[in-house]
Amino acid sequence: MKYINKFVFTLIIAFHLLDAGTTGKIVGIVIDKVSREPMVGANVLVNGTNYGTATDIEGRYFILQIPPKTYSVTFSMIGYKDVVVKDVKIQVDLTTTLNAELEEGVIGMDAVEVTAQRPMVQADVTYSQANITSEEIDMLPVEELEDIVALQAGVVNSGGGLHVRGGRSGEIAYMIDGVAVTDPYDAGMAVESVVLEPIASAESVLNSEERLIGVALADIGGGTTDTVVYKDGALRHTEVLSIGGDNLTHDIAQLLKMTPDDAIQLKHLKGCALVDMVDPSETIQIPTVGGLHRPQF
Repeated sequence: MKYINKFVFTLIIAFHLLDAGTTGKIVGIVIDKVSREPMVGANVLVNGTNYGTATDIEGRYFILQIPPKTYSVTFSMIGYKDVVVKDVKIQVDLTTTLNAELEEGVIGMDAVEVTAQRPMVQADVTYSQANITSEEIDMLPVEELEDIVALQAGVVNSGGGLHVRGGRSGEIAYMIDGVAVTDPYDAGMAVESVVLEPIASAESVLNSEERLIGVALADIGGGTTDTVVYKDGALRHTEVLSIGGDNLTHDIAQLLKMTPDDAIQLKHLKGCALVDMVDPSETIQIPTVGGLHRPQF
């Protein structure tokens, strides 16, 4: 067995800011505008988020698990002008390629702004698809999900059912975030309305008085955390953070050199997010891999 101070273990949890939804990816290469050589260690930051990375020895980079949305991305490196690319659209399960060319400049010079262009052909799409943005939905004269689908090319709404490219309505599979929502009775869409997951969590645990006074709710899942803020009885903010309990379990297992199962058990038994509730002198016994003796922390 080995021992770790419970106060330290509590800090590990407290410093974890608890965003499943499906996400997209950004990849690309950063080069010198004059020499055309790849730039090693250039910073790539998705503005307004915590997503970012640095280029490798070949000047390449990738950023994973980015929620679908339109962003601006900043490329920077010491001794070079910053490049800001606007209108970068991230789509679910697709890869957005974003390359940048940096030119030398002195500190304090204005950044170079570029507007991203959507490619005519999406290289990683091997099937036919139609993408509808939230902005487009806001402008459409629709009330139900079926109305949106019926407006797409090759879709016909006949006899109360949707027919895609001449197929029967019973041959269609409806899925939302990878979950099948096909009605087993008539093979239609078994969804009357869609409720945002953070709002659904709030509806299940908050009463009207709590919403009126003001409350912030965090629903921590395995891979994501749903957050919602109410004030004066109205919804003020909601967001899905791409980090959850699995991230904390992985960090504990890596830091303490233990198995994931032991890390989960330790988190459930001894985890605490409030430092004031923990005795700094308390220690925790931790099982080791293979029964090897380890020094006390």
